[in-house]
Amino acid sequence: MKSEHLQEKREIMEKHLPQDSALRDFMQEVAAEEERELAEFKREQEIEKARRMEELAKEEQALKR
Repeated sequence: MKSEHLQEKREIMEKHLPQDSALRDFMQEVAAEEERELAEFKREQEIEKARRMEELAKEEQALKR
C-alpha cells in the first residue's frame, strides 16, 4: 500500500471513529504495522536497486575492455 493510502486511512479514522474506541486503537495498531512494512519494503527495494546498479556498472566495465 502506498503512503498516500495510509495517510488517507488515518484521516478517515480521525474523522469517523470516537476517540475512546477500541476499534480506533486496533486500526491505529494496524496502520502503524502497515507503515513499518512499507518502510521495510522501500528499504529492501533501495538495497536491491543499489546492488543492481553496481552489477550493471561492473558489466559496463567488462564490455569496455
